[in-house]
Amino acid sequence: MRRLICAFALTLLATAPALSAERPAGLKEAEDVAKKALGVDCLMRDPEETPVVADGTEDAAGHTVYTFKYRPSWYTADQPDAEATLYKLLCSIGAYNLQFAFVIKTQDDETPRLLSFASPDLGLDYADDEQTKLKSPPRITGYKATSILVNARFDLATRTITSRGLWRGIGDAWDHGRWEFRDDSFVLTRYEVNPTFDGFDNEKTDEGIVVLDLAEKPKP
Repeated sequence: MRRLICAFALTLLATAPALSAERPAGLKEAEDVAKKALGVDCLMRDPEETPVVADGTEDAAGHTVYTFKYRPSWYTADQPDAEATLYKLLCSIGAYNLQFAFVIKTQDDETPRLLSFASPDLGLDYADDEQTKLKSPPRITGYKATSILVNARFDLATRTITSRGLWRGIGDAWDHGRWEFRDDSFVLTRYEVNPTFDGFDNEKTDEGIVVLDLAEKPKP
C-alpha cells in the first residue's frame, strides 16, 4: 500500500504543470483560513511544491483559483453583477483519493471564508458480512456538513462542484455528490452512492443508487 501511495503521488507530480512564478493574490490568505480551521485534516504541501493554476484550468495535483460573476437573488435590477473568487485547495494526496478544501471570497466578504458542504448521513443494511449486498436501499437518516471533498472538481460554466469518493482502490464502492452555487454558497442538489463491496468497478459498469436528486433552480 505504501508503494502504491508513493507511485500515485509521483505520477501526479510528474504530470503537474510548472509552478507559477507568482502566486495569485489572496491565495496565501485562503490557505491560512483552511489550515487554521481544518488543522491536520488539511496540512497541504509547502507552497514551493504546490502547483497553482489561476486561469480556471483544472489541476488535480495542486491548487486552482477561479473568478466568476453572479447575481445574488436580493440584487435589484440596477445593481451590477457580483464577483467571487473561489480557491480550490489541495489538502492531501492518498492512494486513490485526493482531498480538497474550498475557500471563497465575494465582494461582500471582508476576508475569505471556508465553505462547508451538506451531505446525507446514510443508513445501510447489509445482507452479508462481506457487505456485497444490501437488504434494502440506503436511507437518509440526517444530514452532516463537511469542509473536505474527495476528488472534487469545479465546473466554471455551470458553477457546480462535484465530488467522487472511492471507498477502496478498485472502485466497486463509491459516492458522488453535486453542489450548485446559489447566491453566495453551494447547495447540495444530488447525491448518489454504491455502497456494496462486490468486487466490480460499478462506477463504470453499474449505476449507483440516487438517494437525493433535486430539481435545478434556474440561474438568473
